[in-house]
Amino acid sequence: MTAQHHRDLRAAEDELQHLRTRLAAVAQWIHNPVWDRDARTALAQTLGLPVPTKEGRPPCPADTSPGGTGAPPTPEPATYAEPAAPTSDLAAAGTATTGPSAP
Repeated sequence: MTAQHHRDLRAAEDELQHLRTRLAAVAQWIHNPVWDRDARTALAQTLGLPVPTKEGRPPCPADTSPGGTGAPPTPEPATYAEPAAPTSDLAAAGTATTGPSAP
């Protein structure tokens, strides 16, 4: 994998983490009984999320923390090391030989 692929993958993972954080905040708002239930229900339906119950949010067996969002926990982003440096002068030059070179 090239360094560019590592940067692209890292950028995609960072964006995914950002989106998960936003989704958790939206889910928390949807299931907060302080806000208008009709608005929360309409937003949940539009986004394809579980609609709020009278108590505020649907039960979620994966979420046992008090006051949680009901969203699954988000894993920490992975860290990536840069690729190892080339081990030969030929690799460092970025050339490869597959047979006799043309004059």
